[in-house]
Amino acid sequence: MLDDGSKSDLSVTDNGDLRTVLATVMRITDNFLTKFPQKVVTFSESDNRQTRLYRIVIGREVDAIQRRFVVFGKF
Repeated sequence: MLDDGSKSDLSVTDNGDLRTVLATVMRITDNFLTKFPQKVVTFSESDNRQTRLYRIVIGREVDAIQRRFVVFGKF
């Protein structure tokens, strides 16, 4: 939560839940694409730190992901 009481998805909390959050996003994405296979999901980052993090995570899992889904992009 920001100082003014509003919420932001761009704020950094460093509360140690990164793996949990990423695993949750991956699980939700998998469930969504399984239910709606003709849909497209895109991911974007808000800063260079997130770009690096997403590349690491996706790069580590890309073989397993590509066995189930068509993936476009650079890693």
